[in-house]
Amino acid sequence: GKIVITGVGKSGKIAEKLVATFLSLGNLALFLHPTEALHGDLGMVSPRDAVLAISYSGKTPEILQLLPFLHQRGAHLISMVGNLASPLALASEAVIDAQVQQEATPDIPAPTTSTTLSLALGDALAMCLMRQRACTPSLFASNHPGGSLGQIM
Repeated sequence: GKIVITGVGKSGKIAEKLVATFLSLGNLALFLHPTEALHGDLGMVSPRDAVLAISYSGKTPEILQLLPFLHQRGAHLISMVGNLASPLALASEAVIDAQVQQEATPDIPAPTTSTTLSLALGDALAMCLMRQRACTPSLFASNHPGGSLGQIM
């Protein structure tokens, strides 16, 4: 199956970046916006797909609304959350703990520290999959024909 990554708001931006990383390493990956999924984009999810749902609270309504439909399709749900007791974590087959003590500025809880950790954990997951699937330098180079990465490969 393929890798489908979903999230809303800043978590959605992290999800989009992680899709790009997985693709560059030769893995079929897609971004699924939860709201768009409920309006037709759910068609991209197939049995055996791994769906990584990113939500710091683990209570994002748009993602929670999507869960029954992911289960109906036979997708494997992995969550990356900051709350291990959240509805999203409890509904998942596997959970990645992304809890932080506080954001960069305690009086304004803008997603900063939490998004940095989510990005790092997602990149680490991509590196683990890269090793497991034996991504070669030539495959990586073939996915980067332009830019500075393409020039050094």
